[in-house]
Order: sequence, then C-alpha cells, then structure tokens
Amino acid sequence: MLHLVLSVVPDGRACLHAAVAALGAGGRAVVFDKFAPEGRVRAARRVVNLAASRLGTDVTRRFEPMLADCPARVVHNEPRLHGLYRIILLERTG
Repeated sequence: MLHLVLSVVPDGRACLHAAVAALGAGGRAVVFDKFAPEGRVRAARRVVNLAASRLGTDVTRRFEPMLADCPARVVHNEPRLHGLYRIILLERTG
C-alpha cells in the first residue's frame, strides 16, 4: 500500500517502480494519493502547490508519467474528494 507517499518523496516514479518490483507476478498494490488530473495542470492547482510544497507535498504530480515503463497495469482508478485524491489499484504484469 502506497498511502500519501508518491506526492512527498523526491522521486515518485522511482518509488512506484521499486514498490512494483517488490511484488510477485500478479501481485497488487493500492495507491492512495493526491494527483493532478490527466492532461494540463490547472493554474489554481499550481498556486495551491506553492503553499503545499512548503508542507512537503506536491499537488501537481501526475500519476500516469510515474507509471510509464513500469511492469504494472491499472486495475481500478477512482477519483475521491472531488478529484483531489485518487485510489488506484495496480497489478504487476511481469
């Protein structure tokens, strides 16, 4: 389970890839974090990130680039709290 981790570690992509590497074939991981929606990061979110980054988190990170070249597939992707957070279920493919 990756609970509010990927938006605070310096390299969320490396963290996600390491977590997936620790899974066996067909293993699953749950990600619960705040991610920007797919596409462009809105100006309001960038402004909020000025304060959030002082608290050690990044509300402008996007999940999809972190997953690139990762041996996992998204089984479930559910926005929560008006899209501020997402619950993502991953399954290791390789």
